[in-house]
Amino acid sequence: MIHRVLRLRSAIDHFVYNWSKDNISGLTLSETEWKQLGYLVELTFPFYSFTMDLEHGGGPSVHKVFDIYNALYDHLDDSKTRLRRKRTPWKSQVCGALDAALAKHLEYYNRTYRTEGYVYVIASILDPSKKMTAFDDESWKDDATDWKTLYGTVFKEVFTHYQTLYPDVERRVAQRDHLAGIDRSIQRFKRRRVLCDDAPIAEEIKRYIDEGK
Repeated sequence: MIHRVLRLRSAIDHFVYNWSKDNISGLTLSETEWKQLGYLVELTFPFYSFTMDLEHGGGPSVHKVFDIYNALYDHLDDSKTRLRRKRTPWKSQVCGALDAALAKHLEYYNRTYRTEGYVYVIASILDPSKKMTAFDDESWKDDATDWKTLYGTVFKEVFTHYQTLYPDVERRVAQRDHLAGIDRSIQRFKRRRVLCDDAPIAEEIKRYIDEGK
């Protein structure tokens, strides 16, 4: 709704200024208020985009959970970093709200470290485009736990368990079309760490080529 309001700004201003029956000029948004709406759309758009992608998908998407969580965290963290340098009071308030958003995001993300979170791990490994490389990202190397080794062990144990229970499993061809939107959103909102990297030109070219894989 806010996005549509921004697109119709000129029409809304015209309506408020020219309404003849009553004086409704007090409903006019200031330039600052229009900017606030713009910030709000920018901050919430990735959440809207992923929600729509997941809602309208026709097949499995659980293997995308970590990618989505990481993309949204990077978006919130980058937004907070940009706003931290601002001195305008309302922007400082938004920065404080982002602290709360990050705390809530981490509250849910931390649940994936529990046993019930293994479903996301196994689904990620079962993604043939990634397998164990799903845990090669730097976000998995920020503490003392070797997550790749741990999750590899968990996967083998769970696979062996269910292989014993169900030796004959019907194979189905995975659907890909519904994942296109999710993949586009992940790529769109994923943090571009390469932009602030001082790597040599050869390494920069390699990263550029590999980014689309």
